Amino acid sequence: MRPKFGSHQYCGRTCAEEAKRKAGSGGLLGSLASSLWSGGAGDDDGTGRSSSQYPGRSTGGTSYGAMPPAAGSGDNLCEHCHAKPKYSERDPRTGAVVIYPFCGRTCRNVNAQLNVQRCQLRDCGKPSQGPYCSDKHAKSLSMMANQRPLLVDRKAVQKGYAQACAYCKEYPANLPYEYCSKDCGMKDARERDRNASPLSLITPDKNNFSSITRRLHERWDDPILAPPEITAIFQISVSKKYENRFKEAVSAAERLGGSTTKSAFYGGQCICDLGVPQFGNDQLCSWGSCSICIVIRKCFDVLEFNLPHHTGDLGKGIYANLNPAKANRFTVRKSNHEIRAMILCSIIQVDDYVQGDKKKHSAFIDETGRVFCANKDVILPRQLILYKNPEPRAILQ
Repeated sequence: MRPKFGSHQYCGRTCAEEAKRKAGSGGLLGSLASSLWSGGAGDDDGTGRSSSQYPGRSTGGTSYGAMPPAAGSGDNLCEHCHAKPKYSERDPRTGAVVIYPFCGRTCRNVNAQLNVQRCQLRDCGKPSQGPYCSDKHAKSLSMMANQRPLLVDRKAVQKGYAQACAYCKEYPANLPYEYCSKDCGMKDARERDRNASPLSLITPDKNNFSSITRRLHERWDDPILAPPEITAIFQISVSKKYENRFKEAVSAAERLGGSTTKSAFYGGQCICDLGVPQFGNDQLCSWGSCSICIVIRKCFDVLEFNLPHHTGDLGKGIYANLNPAKANRFTVRKSNHEIRAMILCSIIQVDDYVQGDKKKHSAFIDETGRVFCANKDVILPRQLILYKNPEPRAILQ
């Protein structure tokens, strides 16, 4: 059993002739069968297609008419619409059945149009032998690089005529660039910078790792807890905004009469999984209560819970300590994490003999080593130190 061919009542001319013969050559059914297959017109097959356009088809009563392929097989369906069977006919000279790739002229022409290479310039889409249809369009690429594409360009991307922009995925890319415009390129760069981690690992074989470890152990002063084991140290890459702000504060202190840059330890709560290997050592969180991650991102512009400063007996500002053991008291982690985190910062201290507004241009250090910065410009985070929970010192018998 075969399906009907197109809009006809029979699968092919053979069955139409057979029906005509059974009903009688002069009968009404015979005439009806012949007209239903031929479409009632000489060279037209009832679908608007002339039989002379298909090799081997004839308007006569020959028995080698169209032989549609059997339905139900994916290999026998039109290669464009995948809905109708491929058109087939018998070669009058050899008698072999010829199967064409498409069901008819419409699908053949549409498929040819889709496979034509087209000009990549916005609003063009003309057939071309290369990326552009003319030298004029190729040269106009640089002039149009900063213009926003028009709405019509979306159709070229949707139909697969043009490569989509790497950022918006909506407009065609201005080849050889991967973006449709300078605006999309800048947005993509800003988004990558925003999502990139500002932390870079300092490996133990680096001199900086040894010097930071030695500084922490030498300054660790606690009668109960021993200096901890450091698991990792990360360099903090601060933005140019905060780096320039700190440099201007150093210059202002020098103009005042002289200053010294020192290091201090900042401890705060870290409620995320920063420093835990199975969750990613350098992955910062976006929680508003995680002090360590906020300080790394914002460089003390804001603190946890969006606080502008801490409040203590020395006033409103940023509190740190020269002694890492005292900074350790303010570190808070999840109960199931044995890794703690503190930040090694650079601070500016104006020389003692300098006269002027030291509160604005300098960090204050009391006799216990506590550091107080009333001005956020005089403190900058430099390294993130991850270490195990300090253990009690061995008690001598």
